[in-house]
Amino acid sequence: MSTGACGVNCDLCRLRLLGTCSTCGSGKSREAEAKRAAQERLFGQPCPVLACAIMNKVDYCLRDCLQFPCDNFSCGPYPFSRSFLDMQQRRLAELPPALDPNGRPLNVPQQYWETLAERDTRQVCNATLVEADGKGRFHFRFLDRRVRVTPSLRVLEEAGAGGGWHQVNDPLLELTTLTYLTATEKIFPLANRLAGIKDLKQGFYFQGRHVLPVSPLLERFGDDPGGFADACRLLEGVPAQMADLGFRLLPFPRLPVYFLYWQAADDFRARIDVLFDCSVENIFTAPAIWILVRRMVIALLQAGRTQAGSL
Repeated sequence: MSTGACGVNCDLCRLRLLGTCSTCGSGKSREAEAKRAAQERLFGQPCPVLACAIMNKVDYCLRDCLQFPCDNFSCGPYPFSRSFLDMQQRRLAELPPALDPNGRPLNVPQQYWETLAERDTRQVCNATLVEADGKGRFHFRFLDRRVRVTPSLRVLEEAGAGGGWHQVNDPLLELTTLTYLTATEKIFPLANRLAGIKDLKQGFYFQGRHVLPVSPLLERFGDDPGGFADACRLLEGVPAQMADLGFRLLPFPRLPVYFLYWQAADDFRARIDVLFDCSVENIFTAPAIWILVRRMVIALLQAGRTQAGSL
């Protein structure tokens, strides 16, 4: 592939066709090492972006580096403008559009909030294992984040890195949280039996446009099992002895979700499977499971960005 670590696609450059210049390749490629050596020989020093990608074993800065855009881009004369870098910084800090399984903007029905406000606090806590603070608010951890729910105000908040709480506009998290808190009527014992999508009663749902949205994970981690493992650990995932790599993630206190990674081998491409405890269907419908997985995929793709931004 002729795309450099910085993101420039050399396939589209006439200099490469003329033989005047060659691609830098990804930060893990032989082309990158050769290009760095040539730059040191000709200019006395390598491109700082390329050198950094090689040192940190990053294929492509825009896709793989949690600190992009960094000073190597903002302080250099190329390859991107200040406006482009500002746009990247702004949009990487935002959540992607919240869409339902049919690709439409997701709207959270207010009846979920009404139902939660009417429920007995003790019953909710007993059934879901979330905590109440005595002020009408529920607390729990969504993966690596502390979340607070205030039914009377219809507000969802996250704990900030420096303390305090801030309101979040996250329809995917809001809908799955309200579903969990309102649909869990009693303590369902974990079945201790895992099920893939095809094993669920509503498994027929996950076809066509409703297939589980894990393809972005394969694009990012298909040839980077170490990066996949790091992302799972940052989300407080617990290793599971399954597949080539397996992790148990906990989006809600009584709802474990397993992400399994199979490396490419021979004629088989890399694959990522998602397994659930069979009890998941006592709480979530098929569309709700799709939305939950979509939110977890986003979390895995963004894992570590908060920590990287504070360095």
